[in-house]
Amino acid sequence: NIMSAFEFLKSNKTPYFLMFFTVLFWGLSWPVGSIVAKEFGPNVFTAAFIRFSIAIPFLLIFALVIDKGIKIPKSYLPKIAVLGLLQITIYNFMYLSGLRFTSSSDASIIIAANPSLTAIFSSILYSDEKLSIKRLVGIITAFLGVVTIFVDSPNTDVENRLLGNIFIFLGAFVWALYTSFSRPVYDKISPLRFQVWATIFGWLMLGVISLFEKPWTLEYTQEDISGLFYLGLFAAAISNTFFSYSVKKIGPTKTAIFVNTVPLIGVLSSIIILGDSFSLVYVFAFLLIVFGVNVVNNS
Repeated sequence: NIMSAFEFLKSNKTPYFLMFFTVLFWGLSWPVGSIVAKEFGPNVFTAAFIRFSIAIPFLLIFALVIDKGIKIPKSYLPKIAVLGLLQITIYNFMYLSGLRFTSSSDASIIIAANPSLTAIFSSILYSDEKLSIKRLVGIITAFLGVVTIFVDSPNTDVENRLLGNIFIFLGAFVWALYTSFSRPVYDKISPLRFQVWATIFGWLMLGVISLFEKPWTLEYTQEDISGLFYLGLFAAAISNTFFSYSVKKIGPTKTAIFVNTVPLIGVLSSIIILGDSFSLVYVFAFLLIVFGVNVVNNS
């Protein structure tokens, strides 16, 4: 019942429980996203628009239940619109374009370099985020993990591995920009309300661009819709809500420990669902990236 749900939300263990499912949903989004991307081909804006058409109603419901509303100061709307362009419109173009050309195993490892890129941008933007020698070593270590995937991936039977990996790395670049620039806004606005509005703005821009792909002329299979439903509901609406709630309750450091496992889940689920090849190269790259990111986060 409703009272039991509220009691559950008050538990100290709840954020850890929610983060477990968050990283599971995010990890599975790589093989599912790969299926969707290869089905839609060049029509990535249409796929992303449908994804967030599914996500937004649920995000609104979650925000109304948990945050008791979605109202924010109007002065922040232009900033959030730009951040929505980065997080929803441009990132999803990179995400789906990358998965169209490369393997989801490669992609799920490469994207893990995002915190290192964020550290670079934050050091430029904020006086309390300056790069130390220790952080620089962590960043270089993480990038070596990414280079390892570019050079020696076991999954070469894809349309264009180099191009796909570049798209995914650019996706990490865009997400890092979004993360860095969103810091002042997150300090003033509830993460969940922020996410609702950023998603709405990004979704609107996806809708406008998707018109050039003539989505009404495309054929949609049950597999397409199922994949987009998963990406919209579980990998976007539910995961972002769980993550926002958990960050608010236990802080970014503890949630980051969970997030570090997403690449591993991405690789394992890609092997199981898509039949991706496995190599110790993934283990080596994963360890380099996670070690580097942990050095960055703890410096």
